[in-house]
Amino acid sequence: MLPQKGDPMHCLVNLSYFIVSIAFVHIKIFLHPFSECCGRYACIVAMPGCQQSEDKEIVGVVDAAAMADRHVLKALPGIDEYLYISGMAVVPKYRRQKVATVLLQACDATAIEWGFEYLVLQAYEDDKAARLLYAKAGYVVIAIDPLWFSRLLGRRRKVILAKKVSASVYNKTPSM
Repeated sequence: MLPQKGDPMHCLVNLSYFIVSIAFVHIKIFLHPFSECCGRYACIVAMPGCQQSEDKEIVGVVDAAAMADRHVLKALPGIDEYLYISGMAVVPKYRRQKVATVLLQACDATAIEWGFEYLVLQAYEDDKAARLLYAKAGYVVIAIDPLWFSRLLGRRRKVILAKKVSASVYNKTPSM
């Protein structure tokens, strides 16, 4: 069972990673830029081992929040909000061990539980590893920063990627 609105904590076991949703925070208080959405937020963390493990080291984290940015919604007709994924990070010694894949699957499951049709995230256009991870997870590019915009601001160009949620996410487990 995934977190319901108002639940303080939730656990989801997926293979050898213990996924714990450790924070359900009212967005209007803690994430001011996201305050226009419906108040659903989860910080999902990955820990090695299983529930019986004494080691509670966090090896990965990702944030998921309900969003309704009008520029993104233009590319996703027929919906009024989506689950925005951000802040994906994995401890270096745990990279290339499917931690990020499991975190993305936990985001998929959260989106289904909360009734979202789409997940959306951003990546740098030139970040080949992240783009490959997201492509394998089913994300496709729906928008890209104009070249002039990135040059004007002197920053790397970003792409916005989206994925239509599938109920079959519950049957998927990453191969280790």
